[in-house]
Amino acid sequence: MLKSFVLGLTLSALCATGAEAVTWTLTSPFPADDFRTRNAQWLADQVRDASGGDFRIVVDANAGETPAARAGVETGRVAMGLIDLAALGDQRPVYQFGMVPFLAGDYDGAQRLWRAAAPVVRPLLANQGLMLLYGVGGPASSLFATRPIENAGDLANQPLLANDILSQELAAALRARPVAVPPASIPAAFGNGALAAMFAPASAASEMNAPSFARNAYFVRESFPMTAVVVNPAAYSALDENSQRILLDAAVMAQNHAWTESVEATN
Repeated sequence: MLKSFVLGLTLSALCATGAEAVTWTLTSPFPADDFRTRNAQWLADQVRDASGGDFRIVVDANAGETPAARAGVETGRVAMGLIDLAALGDQRPVYQFGMVPFLAGDYDGAQRLWRAAAPVVRPLLANQGLMLLYGVGGPASSLFATRPIENAGDLANQPLLANDILSQELAAALRARPVAVPPASIPAAFGNGALAAMFAPASAASEMNAPSFARNAYFVRESFPMTAVVVNPAAYSALDENSQRILLDAAVMAQNHAWTESVEATN
């Protein structure tokens, strides 16, 4: 009888532990080896370790573009998502603050820009059913060109990649010819002369093997694309207080870690 009683207590404890365990999915539009996805995994590792495995976050890389990721978190299909804030610029232009050409200047400036913008962005995201967890800028955009560029005047009349209003305005300011080209067609556009220059993060340029068609690269820090990790508020509220604290503490560390990783990715 005593043996049955002890066995019953053990089974009850195991069932209770199982009921309390939480597993979330965090979607990322970037590849698994992108620093932003790696940092999301770093966050997940911190949460897992701090919770003793009771709170796990599964990172899903290459999970679709930002609009789909935003909708997934907003509707609760997934608990967390990594989003490109500029991709939400059609809803609120302020989300494109990181893409304003030469506004930040360097990584110190980009971090100050994030700290200034976060209090503005946070309530806007909340109104869309998204809880801001942390954000990071970069990798910084550099200039890639088919011929040497010694000053801004060398871009005059040259076809410059311009896929959004900010890059179009920059092209106009440089007296270049703005040309819109889908990302997948950029190498071919350089090859046939439709493009002669572009501003792009080093990571994106590496993915498309930019040195093969634009041999001249200049680390000009033109812009710092901002990404953010957001959470479904209902999912967060459903966590116990300890899990909420673990997540928020890990987010603070993950933001600092992400900025360090961004610098390394740019270099």
